[in-house]
Amino acid sequence: MDKSVRSAERDRTSRSSITFITFTITFITFTTTFITFITITFITSTFIMMSHLLLLVLSAQLTSALCSDWLSDYSTQSGEALSWINSMGGPLRDERPVPFPNRAYRRIRRETVPSQLAFVGETLSFIAQLFNNASMSAAGWNRTSTEKFRTNINRQREDVLHCIPSNTSAVTTLYKYFRMLENVTLLRTGGSRGSWEQVRWETRAHLVQLDVLVQPNIKDRSARRRRHHP
Repeated sequence: MDKSVRSAERDRTSRSSITFITFTITFITFTTTFITFITITFITSTFIMMSHLLLLVLSAQLTSALCSDWLSDYSTQSGEALSWINSMGGPLRDERPVPFPNRAYRRIRRETVPSQLAFVGETLSFIAQLFNNASMSAAGWNRTSTEKFRTNINRQREDVLHCIPSNTSAVTTLYKYFRMLENVTLLRTGGSRGSWEQVRWETRAHLVQLDVLVQPNIKDRSARRRRHHP
């Protein structure tokens, strides 16, 4: 009887030991797996975060380089655009079909440089859309000068849009003004020669105002370069 009791106790002890060992192994395995998972997750998250940070830094450097190139070339491009729009037709006449948005230009001059660049890009886009109208052939302008002007405006627009940070938008817009200009001139007359001359006058006025807006940024950039590279 005693032998049976002792044997049963040994069996229970043995089973308890096996259960404990099994639990210990399971716990260690689970803990190791959990720690490994946490470590891999942390490393992956850190890698992704660092990758995004690196991309942001590279993007900022690229944007800065593109903006620097655009500003360096702007005076030339702006001067050529004014030259082409002056030479594509006859003498320009001051015939304003709609009130010029002087208030918008005064307001944008008080804003940040990125907002100003966004405004420039948006305005150039509106001009490009105007001169993409199918009725432009009725204007009777010099074809070579007209095509060079359009090419110039599209190039300026693309260059400045690459210079603008992705999260920047114009704080003021000329959308309503350009829509009114198109309605009063091209759409109302079916694209007559006189209406295109009005558009040409208005466009030249915008190019002059955009140049006035951008020139202080060019001068500021030149001054910074002189300070850093005397």
